[in-house]
Amino acid sequence: LYYDFISLFRLYLAGISFSIYVKNTGNYDNRSLLCGSLSYVFSFWGMLSVCRHPYFIGPMVFFPMLLLGMKKIIDGRSPVTFMITVAIAGLSSFYFLYVMALLCILWLIIRFVLMYRSGQTIKVLLIKGLKLSVYAVLGVLPATIILLPMLFAITGGKYPLTAGLTGEKW
Repeated sequence: LYYDFISLFRLYLAGISFSIYVKNTGNYDNRSLLCGSLSYVFSFWGMLSVCRHPYFIGPMVFFPMLLLGMKKIIDGRSPVTFMITVAIAGLSSFYFLYVMALLCILWLIIRFVLMYRSGQTIKVLLIKGLKLSVYAVLGVLPATIILLPMLFAITGGKYPLTAGLTGEKW
């Protein structure tokens, strides 16, 4: 029963995070928001993920929140949403964080191209990109509690950051 509850609850959280993202874009009405959320949650990936394991639904919850946090930073608002989402996603799974980061970079490139076409200067866009990078690093820092032991295990017991200092090959 718990497993079934967690599966459905994660789908519910995915719908809520999608709704929060869409509401912050400002271009919605309630009917289209409901249809979009239901389409997002009950998409092929959502149903496939919930049948395999609820762990795979995590990116559906985190990705809209990452985009929302990035949008807030670009608009000059608080970076807290972005940093907390990066930290929780990093603690949840570094692989999914890595894939979501690639998708966020793609979203950012498209967003910057559209902003450049609307009259933003490249200097302003580079400053916004640098801010996003700094906040992303600050968001990953709490997740290093899990990242460093994983790197330690992957490298065969040698810390990758100190291997060059002792003359060893990594």
